[in-house]
Parts: sequence; C-alpha cells; structure tokens
Amino acid sequence: MNPTLKTGLHGLRDNVLPMMSLTRYHGKEGSMLLAGEERWSRYLRSRFFAGETEQEALGSFRTWQLPAALRKHRHSADLTVARVDLFSRGLFPAGEYVRVPDWVSMVAPVPDSNAAFTGSSVRSDIQSIARQGLTWTVSQEMADLERHWKRDYVPYTRLRHGEDAFVHSRQSMRQVFLRGGLLMVWKEGKPIAGLVFEKRGATFMLWTIACANGDPAHLAFRALAAIYLFSLEAARSLGLSFVDMRGCRPSTTDKLFFVKRKWGGVIRDNREIAFDYLVHWPKANAAVGDFFSRSPLIFRDGGRLSLLSAQPELHAEKARQAGLVRVVGLEEWGA
Repeated sequence: MNPTLKTGLHGLRDNVLPMMSLTRYHGKEGSMLLAGEERWSRYLRSRFFAGETEQEALGSFRTWQLPAALRKHRHSADLTVARVDLFSRGLFPAGEYVRVPDWVSMVAPVPDSNAAFTGSSVRSDIQSIARQGLTWTVSQEMADLERHWKRDYVPYTRLRHGEDAFVHSRQSMRQVFLRGGLLMVWKEGKPIAGLVFEKRGATFMLWTIACANGDPAHLAFRALAAIYLFSLEAARSLGLSFVDMRGCRPSTTDKLFFVKRKWGGVIRDNREIAFDYLVHWPKANAAVGDFFSRSPLIFRDGGRLSLLSAQPELHAEKARQAGLVRVVGLEEWGA
C-alpha cells in the first residue's frame, strides 16, 4: 500500500473517528494540557515533566470538536499540546499553534572513507569497534532473516521500547529484505547485532535494528555504534550515496538525534508521518522558557523545517549543521 495512503488511513482510524481525551497535568515544573491518544501523545509530556504529576480529565472530543475545547481550557495551562493527523490539522488556526512533526527523518551522505569523521565521539566509537574486532557481512539468506526477526528483532524492540514498541510484521520485513538484505555485526565468530536494510534508488535504508537474542548486553561492545558505522561502509561498497537512518523525535536535545547526528545524519521531513503536535502557550513564562531551553522543538516553518528555542543563540550552529533553516526565539514566534 502507498505509504502516504497507509498513514492517512491510520490517522483516520486513530485520531478522527475515536473520541480524543483532553487531560490537564500538574507537576512541579508547571502544567500541561494534552490531547490525543495517550500511547502516542505523551512524548512532549515526558520532556516537560521530570517527576510525578497529578492529572485532571476534562472530557473526550471528536477531532472537529477539539479546537473549541482547547480554546476554552488552554488559558489554564502553561503549555498545550494536541497530537492530530495531517487531515485534521486544518481545523486548528495556524497562527495559534506551532506545528511540530511527530517524527523527522535523519539522512546521512556516505563519506568517501571513515577518515571523514572528525568528531571526538564518533572517532572514539570507531577506535573501540576496531579494538573489539567487530566485522560485518551482508546475508541474502531468508533463513537468516527469519532468525533475526524472531530471535533478535522482536524481543529487542519490545524490551527497548516497552509499551511504545512498534514491531514490523514478518511479511513486511520479507519484502524489504528482498530489496536489500541483512547486515550482521560479528564478534569472535558470533553475531551480536543486525539490521534489515533496503536499497531504494541511491539510498541505503535502515529498517530493523537489534542486538542478537534481544540481549542489550551487546551494547557494551558498541554494537549499535557498529551498526551505524557498518551501514555507511556497506552503502559505500554498494555504490550508494546516502544512508536513511529513519526516524528521530523532533528535538535537537533528544538522545536519538545526538546518536544519528554524530554519524552525519541531516534532518529531513518525513512524508510518511501522518501526525503533528500542535503546541500553544498563553505566555512565555518561566515554565515555558525552561521547557524550550531543555527541549528546543523542530517545527514546520512554511514549507521548511526550523527550530524553536528559548536560547536561539545556543542552538543556532547545531541547527544549521543538522539542516534546519533557522532558529526562532520564543519572543519572535508570532511576531
């Protein structure tokens, strides 16, 4: 199925047809009004609150009822966040909300050699991978894929992401595998990690990433760092120009952003994502300023992606290097 159509149907099922809960959370950091399916909408709440919260249910609404409900209640919270599908976001006045993509993509150009990496963190990883004696191979054997999916990928994904885990089906991974392969990371003759990849045009696309047997103990051997390094090496050996490292949360202080950025990842809009966070605040008070200092957000800036930060001068260079167009301060927003 066409990816855009598929995500659109998911948006219709998850956000338009069901009732959406509206909840106000209170904690020592401040207060937040949150709308959307809890499993997916809590990302920004988890970055706003560091500790325990109290919550107050304010009702449930259809998507088309939500703009009025938010307008009624949003003055009572420091920050308002609604997770809505792209078909419904037109119901919400553009000037009232910052539109933050649920996920963005990170795509890295393939360097001519590993010597192109100059950052201290990535150089340390490369040296450690060499000391550990890690190597890689690419398998085209369906039996290896089946073993990876069942033994490595499914348990590792569920362990790492818990109730937020999204597990690709065996059938979908077979289709991807046939257009690419399985990259396996080896240590002393045994596989310790692997990923299913797809060749799409000039791009090496990462799909599943997992430690062998779902065992996170392999992380001590730089297993995940090896996956990113070896993906770039494999892409180079195949004559490909880019590695699509897949999704990243929409903040430049997110851990996954740091990991993918150090391997050369540059932010791109992800056209397969069917949801945005709509973010509003009545005034730029201390709670809002602290949040946007800790979690500057990537937002839709017309037809481009930019960064919203309470400390724009601090994040400007990182944002530029990551491919974002500009950095906007809280005082500038809406001016």
